[in-house]
Amino acid sequence: MRSKRRLLRRTASFAIATLMVTGVASAQKNRIRNYGKSLEKNIEQKLEAFRIASLQEEQPDVATAPATDWPARRRDASTVVVSEGSGETAGKPFKSVVIVSDSRDVEGQDAEIRLTMPIDDFMEFAPIAALEAAAIPHKFPVGYIYLREETTDRVARVAFADAEPIAARYRAGDDEAVEDMNDALIWH
Repeated sequence: MRSKRRLLRRTASFAIATLMVTGVASAQKNRIRNYGKSLEKNIEQKLEAFRIASLQEEQPDVATAPATDWPARRRDASTVVVSEGSGETAGKPFKSVVIVSDSRDVEGQDAEIRLTMPIDDFMEFAPIAALEAAAIPHKFPVGYIYLREETTDRVARVAFADAEPIAARYRAGDDEAVEDMNDALIWH
C-alpha cells in the first residue's frame, strides 16, 4: 500500500514538474515571439520614415529640413501620412525581415534584422535599427543584434549589453545616441 502511494506521489510530482517546465518554456517562446513582432513593427515604421526622408532629400524643394540634418528629417518624415503602395517608390525598395534565434556565441537569443535597401542608406539606417532592437523591452537573455543588408551581405553587429544604455538615451530623445550607436557597431 505504501509503495503504491509513493509511486503515485512520484508520478504526480513528475507530472506537475513536467507541466511547469512546459509552461515556462511556452511562456519564454511567447516572449521571444512578441519581441520579434514588436521589433519588426518598429523597424517597418522607422524604415518607412527613413525612406520618406530619403525621398525628400532627393527632392530638396519638398524637404522641410536641410539635407544634412538627419534628426530633423527623421522627425518630419515620421509625421508624413503614407499612401498605399508605400515601400515601392521609384527604384528604392526598402524591405525588412526580423529573425530572433538561438545565439551561437552566448546563452540566449540573437536578434537579426535583414534589410534590403541601397548600401548608402543601409549604412545610415543601421544604427537606428540597432537602437530600435535594443529599445524594446524583453524578458529573456539577448546576446547580439545583427544587421544585414541582403543584396551586398554587409553585416554589422553589436552586443546587446553595449546597445541597451545607448538605446535608453535614444528613447529619451538624445539625437547623439544615433552617432554613438554608429560608433559601437562592428562591421564585418
